[in-house]
Amino acid sequence: MKPRSHSYPGIPPEVRRFAEKKLSANGFSFHAPAFRGALFVNPDTSQAVLLDHRICDTRYAFAYTLYTREQNALMHKYRFVKI
Repeated sequence: MKPRSHSYPGIPPEVRRFAEKKLSANGFSFHAPAFRGALFVNPDTSQAVLLDHRICDTRYAFAYTLYTREQNALMHKYRFVKI
């Protein structure tokens, strides 16, 4: 029998703050939580950075199709997406 996975805890606030500090130098700011991380956007350039978090951690299993669906939607919404 396969053990149940734990619920994904979300990206830790200190990791998000660190990323926000680094990305703000290039005009990016936190936009929204992502399926497995956080989304940062530069509204002036219509570019986005998707910060993945614990996507390979087997304790937090997820449907890969949901993950790629989010990525595809972001690729269509923004001029450039760095993952």
